[in-house]
Amino acid sequence: MKTHIFYSGSKGNCTYISDGETSILVDAGGSFKRIKENIEKLGDSLENVKGIFVTHQHIDHIKALKHIVKKYSIRIFTTVETARAICTPTNTNTIEDCQTLASNVMTVKAGKTYEIGTMTIRTFPTPHDVEASLGFLFNSTKDKKGIGYATDIGQVTDDMRQVLIGVKNIIIESNHDVNMLKCGSYPEYLKERILSPRGHLSNFDCAEFIKELYEAGCRSFTLAHLSEENNLPTLALESARGALIGKDDYSLKVASAYSPTEVEIF
Repeated sequence: MKTHIFYSGSKGNCTYISDGETSILVDAGGSFKRIKENIEKLGDSLENVKGIFVTHQHIDHIKALKHIVKKYSIRIFTTVETARAICTPTNTNTIEDCQTLASNVMTVKAGKTYEIGTMTIRTFPTPHDVEASLGFLFNSTKDKKGIGYATDIGQVTDDMRQVLIGVKNIIIESNHDVNMLKCGSYPEYLKERILSPRGHLSNFDCAEFIKELYEAGCRSFTLAHLSEENNLPTLALESARGALIGKDDYSLKVASAYSPTEVEIF
């Protein structure tokens, strides 16, 4: 299984996962051109992608979606609620765009397992400030490897633990340093939103979950969706390493907001 995070942050989110036979994307935020080029650099093509799994409807997760679907008719897998949101006409989404998106949507439910080619995908609900956002666990029946994906989460929930505890590889949000956020320039309402149980996961809370994941066998940790205003890669890494003191049998890295990051798969 190959996993490459093309970029991760408030300006765009897109992750490529392939076992050599079945390729999928998680979200399609950012630039259509860059997504296409990044896949081609890996020796694959967008036309080979079997599905795009959309976590939720915020623009940094769906910006390129209509362009990809219009050109390649790739299936979109997401909840009914998210599908309804992305298929509603806006200033940037024409009625034609919405019709194209809607014709390619395959709705999924949280807590279910789906199959595409050699991939099985288990969904779980995530606590974010939209209706019915999702996280995923991807497993390959070809090479028996898997990876969990959980970003845009205000807190770690029992639903997440039920799916992710025992997974060897994970992409997990480490969005902000609490002190940087509280002392930063964001307006109070936005600080409260980010800090809420339906906002974004802090470095501290991410590190606490990493302890649990490691004890259950996880060995590859990729920190994602870092805030450019309220975090630093060094702070996120320091916090996560603090949860793994005395351990040396793991991979830990930060996903870049601008360039591809390869995830080590155990």
